[in-house]
Amino acid sequence: MDSTVFYFSATGNSLAAARAIAERIGAGAPVEMTAALASGAAKTGCRRLGLVFPLYYQSYPTVVRRFVEELEAGRDTDIFAVVTRGFKPTGGVLAVLAADLKRKGLALRYAAYLDMPNDDLTVGEPFSRERCERILAKAERSLERIASEIAEGKKRGSRFEPLALIRPLREKAYRKLSGRAHLAFSAGSACTGCGTCVKACALRRIRIAEGRPRWSEGCQLCEACLNLCPARAIVLAGSGSERKGRYRHPKIGMAELLARKG
Repeated sequence: MDSTVFYFSATGNSLAAARAIAERIGAGAPVEMTAALASGAAKTGCRRLGLVFPLYYQSYPTVVRRFVEELEAGRDTDIFAVVTRGFKPTGGVLAVLAADLKRKGLALRYAAYLDMPNDDLTVGEPFSRERCERILAKAERSLERIASEIAEGKKRGSRFEPLALIRPLREKAYRKLSGRAHLAFSAGSACTGCGTCVKACALRRIRIAEGRPRWSEGCQLCEACLNLCPARAIVLAGSGSERKGRYRHPKIGMAELLARKG
């Protein structure tokens, strides 16, 4: 295929972005990174390759890091990346991504952040409906520009980001928190044992035992299980999530988010 867009998405923001970009540049349906890793599709011969994923603690989600490590592409592959984020000032991963690709003999030709509604319940409430609508409308306009620049072959490298200076500390915190996150998640009395959380977990770190979900080591703190639970029964200790709302991109259905993983 001439162009392929790979993505990872927990609550739909990056999937919506990947789908919009793929449609505008004439690519096929975007490919979920976990599924690509499972099927061997991280080895690709496409001419143009896109990576669309969310920013976690100014770093990669675990799935994305693994995908980048295993990615095999031709040295002349035209690579672009669009990273969704819930808070505008944060960043720092684009330069790291460029460096990681360079070590593999690959070049990141185009890189951009895309502001989307927040879905991280550890740092605050999901935005109000009105605020989400404003952000998503602006994101649509940004996606038009981004896709046009990608299609035209414009170069847009990673630029200096002041907050990137604290990125090593943020990544260290991410690794520490995700390393014990399986101990912080639990399901309350509203849990029906439906298994939605099991399907939502890209890393297959959740199972149902005695009618309740059980988490195991290796969580990447994507919070898909937390946000997508239909009973809102799942909570994350210390986050106040039991008092907060939940988020899913309004144009991405539950079935799409649950069926996309490998």
